[in-house]
Formats: sequence, C-alpha cells, structure tokens
Amino acid sequence: MDDVILELGLKTASRITTGESMALIDGKGRTVQSLTRLTHGSGAQAPTECLEAYPYYASNKIEIRNGVILPADAAAGSEFQISSPGGSEANVISGGNMTLSDRVVIKGTASYAGTLTKQNQVQVLGGEIKALFNPCILPPVVVTPGTLDIQVPDRASRDLVPGSYRTLDVRSAATLVLHSGEYHFQDFQTQPDVAIKIVADDGPVVIRVKSMLSFADRTRMQLQANAQTNLVQILYAGMNEFRIGGNDTIFGQIYAP
Repeated sequence: MDDVILELGLKTASRITTGESMALIDGKGRTVQSLTRLTHGSGAQAPTECLEAYPYYASNKIEIRNGVILPADAAAGSEFQISSPGGSEANVISGGNMTLSDRVVIKGTASYAGTLTKQNQVQVLGGEIKALFNPCILPPVVVTPGTLDIQVPDRASRDLVPGSYRTLDVRSAATLVLHSGEYHFQDFQTQPDVAIKIVADDGPVVIRVKSMLSFADRTRMQLQANAQTNLVQILYAGMNEFRIGGNDTIFGQIYAP
C-alpha cells in the first residue's frame, strides 16, 4: 500500500497490503470494524521477505485516528502518525518521521529514521530506537479486465462465474455469489447492506481489480460450506482509494502495492 488511514467507525482508506489482523476498536473495547486474519497461502500474491516481517505495511504513510489500536507490528516507509487515543499492542516503525499524539500508548518499540515528536503523556513501553529502515519491495498486481458490465439490482441475487469483466456494481441489499477461480475487474463496488457469498469448493476465490475497489457500509462476506478466510484473495492494482466501509466484514488476503 501507499498511504493508509484507519479511523473509527468510518473506513480503512487507501491501500492495504498483506496482513495478520486489523480491528477498529471503540473506547469501550468493542470491535466496530475488522479485517479477519490474513495468511500467506500458497496461491497468494507472493510477498517479499520484508513484507513477511510486517503484518501492516505502507510504502509511504500510516495514519491512525480515533481510538484505533494496532494489534501487530506496523511499518511505514516515510511517515507514521498516531492520534489520540490510539496506539499499538506491538512495534511501530517509520523510515522517516513519527508523530505520537496525547496519551498514545505503544506497548512495543517505536523505531524511526527521522524525528520523533511526542505530545503529552505518551508512553512507549518498549523503548525508542533511532535507526534506518529499508522499504519493502512490492510486486505488481496483474489484472486483465473484460468488456462486460455486471449490475446486481437492489435486493436481487447474482451467481457470478469466474472470468474477466469490466465493471461490477452490486446494489443495496443485493447478494453476490463468487466461486473458486479468478475474477478480473476494471471496477468493483458494492452499495450498503450487500452480502457476498464465498463458495470455495475447488480452491481460492481470487478477485483482481485494476482501477476502483469499494466496499460500502455493512458489506458482509459469508463463507459457504467448507470455505476458509485464507481462500479469499483480493488483489488491487489501482492508484485510487481502496475503501472498506463501516461495520463491514471482509475476509481474506488483501494485497495492494
């Protein structure tokens, strides 16, 4: 990913790469929005050895807002910002500057190559380390869209076979069924309250998107039969915002260099 912004109850914005788990947690400890555990399966977009070390990685900037708590190590190539009252259960690394706002708590180490700015009552329990950081290499995503546009009307259902399509627009409260195989899209978007059923009887369900990828609020992936979360792969090649809406349930390996 390039930049990523995590903000309570709103969205995880921009480009998420491969990771372990991610949750948006409110002040009472309730999970508002989450990404399920992501694993490096044999069919996944191969990460570099560098990426294996960081469940959350941004080639440019990570910005944490409004009480988001990172549960695992996170690294940014040039800038890392955590706003109050967010924090991290693990280590945070920046290849440039790092800013920690009032009352931020880092339970691991804070490593930075540039400058560290700490506001009032910041706690870095694992210690502060000034050190150089070598950015990870992100392999590109290859997408071959087709020419057919797909729209699933409001409250309708569509069983879509693997293949190459131009646009996919799943309207409000509709249901989309995806199967084992590869899907190529120019654009992929859902409207609120969409259900995406995953049928992975014969291997991974791979979703490749070239330009625009957006999951609206309350989009829910539902695993069918023996499907597992690591059998869903979302590969994004675009330069625009990759949006995951509030209260979404999105499973799988997510990679967006």
